[in-house]
Amino acid sequence: MRNATGAALAERMVREARAKARWREVDLASRLKEHHVKVKIAQQLRRQTPMSRQWIADRLRIGSASYVSNLLSSVDSKL
Repeated sequence: MRNATGAALAERMVREARAKARWREVDLASRLKEHHVKVKIAQQLRRQTPMSRQWIADRLRIGSASYVSNLLSSVDSKL
C-alpha cells in the first residue's frame, strides 16, 4: 500500500511541476536530460517520496539512475 501511495504522490508532483513549467508530457522526452526543470523535479521527488532513482530517471526521461545521482549531487555541491 505504501508504495502505491508513494507512486500516486510522485505522479501528482510530476503533473503539478509540469503544469507550473507549462510543459506537456511530451516535453519530458524532448527536453535535455539535464534541463533545470527536470533536475528540480527530481530533487523534489527524492526528498518527498519513496520513489527510486531509477523510477525518477524513467519518469522524467533523464536516462539512468546513476545519471540522476550525478545531477543531484552536482546541484547539491553548488549550494
